[in-house]
Amino acid sequence: MRDLTTSSGAQPKKQRSLPMLKEKLAMLDLLRDSMSVSNMAHKYGHNESSIRAIKIQVRNKTLVNTEKAFNLWLEDMNHKCVPIDGNTL
Repeated sequence: MRDLTTSSGAQPKKQRSLPMLKEKLAMLDLLRDSMSVSNMAHKYGHNESSIRAIKIQVRNKTLVNTEKAFNLWLEDMNHKCVPIDGNTL
């Protein structure tokens, strides 16, 4: 088995750990219940920056539905061979 330390004695980089979807949802629920990011980082064993990134990446449901409707309209216009320019969009 290989020695995990380098010749200078430095430790190897820590492997990145990504939270699972259930864990992310639980984190978002705790954030809504006003638990601090620092406390949550200690509880789940992740960096504070990772938890802040999860908090920022939450998307608005209305925006998602609007994007789906726009994509459906765009595909329909493409299927009908209707030219679409920037002014139409």
